[in-house]
Amino acid sequence: MDKTTSIPEHIYTSFFPRFRDYFYHKVQDFPLAEDLASKTLNNANKNWHKFNPSDQPNAWLFAIAKNVYRNYVRDVTRLKRKAPVVPIDALETGPDIDRDPDPEHMVLTRQQLRKTLEYLEKLPEPLRRTFEMHTIHDYDLKKVAALMNIPVGTVKSRINKVRVGLRQWAESHGFTGKKKRTTGVSDEAQPRSRS
Repeated sequence: MDKTTSIPEHIYTSFFPRFRDYFYHKVQDFPLAEDLASKTLNNANKNWHKFNPSDQPNAWLFAIAKNVYRNYVRDVTRLKRKAPVVPIDALETGPDIDRDPDPEHMVLTRQQLRKTLEYLEKLPEPLRRTFEMHTIHDYDLKKVAALMNIPVGTVKSRINKVRVGLRQWAESHGFTGKKKRTTGVSDEAQPRSRS
């Protein structure tokens, strides 16, 4: 019996939507569901040589999907245990802000922080989560990539998009002494309006 070494294309195309829907039902995040579906099929592809062709792939593939989801939940749980939870209100009244001797500067700093947090909250979920993991939780690029199941290059790209967009947004709101730039930022790095 001849075993193929990689997953057949027809299995990939028929199972990807099923896995995406399965994961979306679990995580309620479409880009994350697609990432988990891709990870499942990548794992299946790596282990395809272990699959018995006389069996139906459905049970074998869904066992891999369940393991991918279990690993994801475990990683997120670890992340939550390690990362301190800091309420936004605590950031607005933190010790550095409250110790400012100039009341006017203190009020402006709080307003800038509040507006910056609002900007970040309006970013698309994948960009915001990647940026927060790296900058707020201080995870290195490889850790963020592993937790989000994306390549390190994608992590770098997302962080850069947010930084460029945030810098331009801050300059346009007068938060820096620099002139407003005229170069554009990709639509993906611009916050969505919530109307």
